[in-house]
Amino acid sequence: MNMQERQARNLAIVRDLREGMRRTDVARKYGLAREIVSLISSMQSEDNPIRRKERDQAIVQDLQEGMKRTDVVRKYRLAWETISLIARMHRADMAIRRKERRQERDQAIVLDLQEGMKKTDAVQKYGLTWQYITRIAIEQGVGMARIRKERRQERDQAIVQDLREGMKEADAIQKYGLTWQRITQIAIEQGVDIVSIKKEHKQERDQTIAQDLQEGMTSEEAATKYRLTPAYIRNIAREHVLRRKRVSAQELEARDRAVMQDLKGGMSTKDAARKYERTQVHILTIARKHGVRRSEQNARGRQLRDLAIAQDLREGMSVKEVVTKYGLSKGSIYRISRKQGLGPRRRGRPPNSAPADPS
Repeated sequence: MNMQERQARNLAIVRDLREGMRRTDVARKYGLAREIVSLISSMQSEDNPIRRKERDQAIVQDLQEGMKRTDVVRKYRLAWETISLIARMHRADMAIRRKERRQERDQAIVLDLQEGMKKTDAVQKYGLTWQYITRIAIEQGVGMARIRKERRQERDQAIVQDLREGMKEADAIQKYGLTWQRITQIAIEQGVDIVSIKKEHKQERDQTIAQDLQEGMTSEEAATKYRLTPAYIRNIAREHVLRRKRVSAQELEARDRAVMQDLKGGMSTKDAARKYERTQVHILTIARKHGVRRSEQNARGRQLRDLAIAQDLREGMSVKEVVTKYGLSKGSIYRISRKQGLGPRRRGRPPNSAPADPS
């Protein structure tokens, strides 16, 4: 078939397609493949061959950049068979482009590994297996063992730096995901004595606590701030020979009167010691100084407690609620109620309530 016959055939194919004949019927009529019919149709629809070449290059460019098949068909208004034929005609260019993109990806993978990206992050980012990523690194001339060694050295140096800056054991374990034994081993390998570091940090912390106490902070506040017990705070104060500012006789007398008022009001020596930041022995000494012995103080506290229990029972509180409130047994509550003249508790009515008049 010469050029003129081929041109006439192509025009007839285009005319049949324009008249509504299906591509399959046209291909069967002229004995051609369906892809060839689509290509002839697209070539005949473009009068300018320069424009066809530009269009084909644009299609190849879109395919190389990862555009989906449906998007390419919709953009250029061509059948997918035509698009596929154009792609096969430029297959060499597409293969070169894929190779370039693969090289760029491999270089990015190697760069990420050298910068310390974790194994799971690299697998998730590039959608590849770890074995394939390792093979890429080896092909690029990068030893994974050397990368892991460098990353381990950087991690060990960071651990030592954090320990010297005062990081706690629990924080170091949580940050680096290692056991404390392993962290200790790393510190020893780096020539760091953890015992001496802990001792230095403890001394610095104790000095800071002593300074806060000298500036007026109470033992309870210091215990809350540094997450220690008040007794430990007092030990730190004694170790640093902390001297409280001198108090005048009038202030001491006013404080003693306040202590005695609280003790007579039913406050325990333990609560008074916590309130005035003194030991229980000191509180008892103040009580004896003012003529109140411990037995008398305890009796006074029990008397006030029994009066409060009797008042609660008169107001209708159940024995179970009183037991929960005061931390006593039911037997003690019954004994106190009888002592206060309430008599035994009966189910169904409050104490000392007269029975209803049957009339």
